[in-house]
Amino acid sequence: MKTFSEQINTEMSELERLKFMQKKQKREARLEKEKEEKIRRFISGDLVNECLPRVSEIPVYSGGVTAAKNVKAFEPLRNLLAAVATNEELMAQFNADMNRMLSEAERF
Repeated sequence: MKTFSEQINTEMSELERLKFMQKKQKREARLEKEKEEKIRRFISGDLVNECLPRVSEIPVYSGGVTAAKNVKAFEPLRNLLAAVATNEELMAQFNADMNRMLSEAERF
């Protein structure tokens, strides 16, 4: 028979194990979402390059202080995408297509 102290330690160990498992499950779920987002961004970027071949001419800066250079270099693309996003007719068509695709995807 376990002493009261041993029972407390066993229960604490079990509680710690459960907390660890919860953290592990949350971390795995977060990592899976991040992985899906990376794949989504990769595919989206590929589609942009396919539909707008001149995007491949945009210089990409790396190393040192480059964020401002990249923002400036990608400004024409950002302006185009912003114009598309504010075009109500195009966005209505896009949203209808997305809703149709998502409802069809739920069936599989």
